[in-house]
Amino acid sequence: MFDKITLLSVRQATQEIYGSAAPADLNRMYRMLHAGAFDEIAEKNNCPIIKDGNRFRIPFALIKVFRGEA
Repeated sequence: MFDKITLLSVRQATQEIYGSAAPADLNRMYRMLHAGAFDEIAEKNNCPIIKDGNRFRIPFALIKVFRGEA
């Protein structure tokens, strides 16, 4: 039905952004998410990062913004 999923897990988002999901990359992504490093970009592009308990879901549209595709 869809080519890409719309909400990515931290592992999937790390793979899309950094090209790998090595433990160091995952830890870097978690540190940035907990520090709110992506909040301003997400708010400006109307793509909120969803936090459900201790899990994060990152919109694929936000990954496109990081890449400069949107």
